[in-house]
Amino acid sequence: MSLFDANGQRLYITQSERNAFLEAASRADREVRTFCMVMAYTGCRISEALALTGKSIDFGVMAITQGIPLNMVSKWMGHASLEVTAIYANALGEEQRAIAARMWG
Repeated sequence: MSLFDANGQRLYITQSERNAFLEAASRADREVRTFCMVMAYTGCRISEALALTGKSIDFGVMAITQGIPLNMVSKWMGHASLEVTAIYANALGEEQRAIAARMWG
């Protein structure tokens, strides 16, 4: 097993990064704190933790409305293709217009 992917990017966080993550999570509300702790202590991906909560759609829509690039949302959610993730972008309606307004000033 390698700590790096085929492009040389590190796959896992360091212990100090994990500690900083848990410290930040400790200041969040109970739902966010629990979600973060599940990820930290099980080693699961965001997509796996979301599957436990049933909030994957909420996460996908929120990430896109916050301007997170579609390819990153797709990776975080464990989608096999951008086409699957693009469903969240098509579900936005009014939020989609707000994103366009931000982009065009």
